[in-house]
Amino acid sequence: MKKSYVFLVILVLFLSGCVTAPKFAMKTIEGSASVSHPDQMEKETGFVTRFPMVFHPKLLVETAGVGFLGTWPVIAVDARDPKLEIKSGFAYFKQDYLKTPWKLPLLEAVFYGKIEDLKSYYFLLSNRDGMVWLFSPSGKVFAQENGYDSKKLESDQEYQAEVFSGLGMNLQEIYVFWLDQGWDCRENLETIEINSENPTWLSFEKNLLQSLPYQYQLADGKIIASSFDEKALKDAIKTNPGLGPWQRFLRRVSIPGVPSVEALGFSAISSILNFGFQELVSDPDIYGNSASATVTRAEMAQQMEFIFYQTIKQP
Repeated sequence: MKKSYVFLVILVLFLSGCVTAPKFAMKTIEGSASVSHPDQMEKETGFVTRFPMVFHPKLLVETAGVGFLGTWPVIAVDARDPKLEIKSGFAYFKQDYLKTPWKLPLLEAVFYGKIEDLKSYYFLLSNRDGMVWLFSPSGKVFAQENGYDSKKLESDQEYQAEVFSGLGMNLQEIYVFWLDQGWDCRENLETIEINSENPTWLSFEKNLLQSLPYQYQLADGKIIASSFDEKALKDAIKTNPGLGPWQRFLRRVSIPGVPSVEALGFSAISSILNFGFQELVSDPDIYGNSASATVTRAEMAQQMEFIFYQTIKQP
């Protein structure tokens, strides 16, 4: 076990801004690449349920510096709950992540509770700060022009019901969706008892720690698993007085020796984004690796979607 790192506390303070993000938001760079360590989960006991969620290309703008080992918020409301309290879990890229038939990669979502306890929950995937995009588990995006409002999502029950019932999917709908796509996903949609003697839990723990291999203890005593090593975390909070506009980054979206964008693979797109990592995350007002960075990453989404879809075109 590594000792607590003061820089993790500094990181939280350093990245705190005046913008109000939802409670479920990942507000720090550390948070955007970390989850509760399995050892921490075992302290709480109980069960987790895992299920697949499509990774939308818009979220490529949040992978800079984290790559496909990042994490994103998964949110849900229980249709039986009159208050529609928003509950949250997380989604992450497994090291051997699966792909959809149309070649979009899949995240593994993890939520506390048994399948039978979660059967009336409607799930959504959020971008990291919860203020730009919401996605259904099948990859459908909430149309921004329809007025997604993160404040109303937490305070207006009528609006919550509209968003979650219109875009969210329950576990049965997720299963049927994939069955219609020709994939029986029951092995990837299951409840796991949190127990160090449970072989299924040990397999889950192994997969998670392959993707998030670094272990830290925070100041509050909680243990996290992260895709950031200590040096990467320290580098992430350094300032860069040479921060420039998006155009500077756009001119750098190229890899020497690659003849065309069609020749790029999906992993290469992350390398491109990582190349510009310091320029994008060094602004003091940033909220982690999120689409609401002061130099707004969301502005890059259209370009990233274009590059992605060019890479998956059939010859």
